[in-house]
Amino acid sequence: MENKNNNQEGFSLYLVLIILGILLSVSLNISNVIITASKMTGNLGDGVRAFHIADSGIEAALYSTKTTCLPTGSTGNVSDDPYYSYTITLTGSDCPNAGTTFSSEGKYKTNARRFLEVKW
Repeated sequence: MENKNNNQEGFSLYLVLIILGILLSVSLNISNVIITASKMTGNLGDGVRAFHIADSGIEAALYSTKTTCLPTGSTGNVSDDPYYSYTITLTGSDCPNAGTTFSSEGKYKTNARRFLEVKW
């Protein structure tokens, strides 16, 4: 008996390679989306930490004004950790009274910074 399908030899191999290529492309795109989303989530967490550090700086400034005068440009670390730092800036006199503005910059690691300003 004679084989009439000689021109279709190897077609299934090409079909399998095309399907594998498509599946590989889709899986690489999905993994790229997942990796990008996880990096964005990590950066968001750093920003939240920097915000709370700036808030801690404001609280420290308000607390210290009850007992002493706070010089402008005061800096501090939260929990003695260099990754958590804040800087206080006062507008007005060094001894705060009504109308003084406290500005606090919170830093976390090296890439996240948040600013808060409170008028007192």
